[in-house]
Amino acid sequence: MQTKHEENMRGSEENMAEKPVDEKKLRYMEFINRETGWHHHTHAEDTWQFELLKAGDMRAVEEGILRFNSANTGHLSDDPVRNRKYLFVTSVTQACRAAINGGMDSERAYNISDLYIQKMDILETEEEICKLHADMMTFYTKEMAELDRKRVYSRPVVICMDYILLRKLEAARNMLKYSEYSYAEISAILAFSSQSHFSRIFKKETGYTPKEYRDRFFQN
Repeated sequence: MQTKHEENMRGSEENMAEKPVDEKKLRYMEFINRETGWHHHTHAEDTWQFELLKAGDMRAVEEGILRFNSANTGHLSDDPVRNRKYLFVTSVTQACRAAINGGMDSERAYNISDLYIQKMDILETEEEICKLHADMMTFYTKEMAELDRKRVYSRPVVICMDYILLRKLEAARNMLKYSEYSYAEISAILAFSSQSHFSRIFKKETGYTPKEYRDRFFQN
């Protein structure tokens, strides 16, 4: 006969074996969402606020408040306050990454994120969490705007930087034409702040995205 401990252990193993997400659950959720007309924000809608934040554009705060208080933010918990806290963590994580991609010192960005999450953790109402979220978006955006102001260089330095950028783009064109490095690898090798930044600059200067350029000019 099994002991009580063995029965409990077996029950725990069976529970662990049950997948939290399976195809049936996904299909059921998709069906319910279709029937009710509910959907998550699109990726473009969700990321626009963080692109504005990265640029130090204060419209990020308004967009952030709009998205955070929208009915389409996602259902992560049946408890309203806990649900709002989960959404806050998701949002501050994205804000932190956007700030780093925009040039903020990573340690500073992570510390800001940690402090806001610690503050959020002791809040008890949705209203308090929403106010803190607006404050978080404002703080990160102002930091990025200040960072941009500090990047004002003298004309000789700007000329030099433009020359270095032209040489980097020349190297990028050669790597796209003659190598099989991925776009992310080329971006990292040439020290662009992110792959998306590399793609934007390359498109602006050449008229092609990196993929379009490689598809058109690649040579074995």
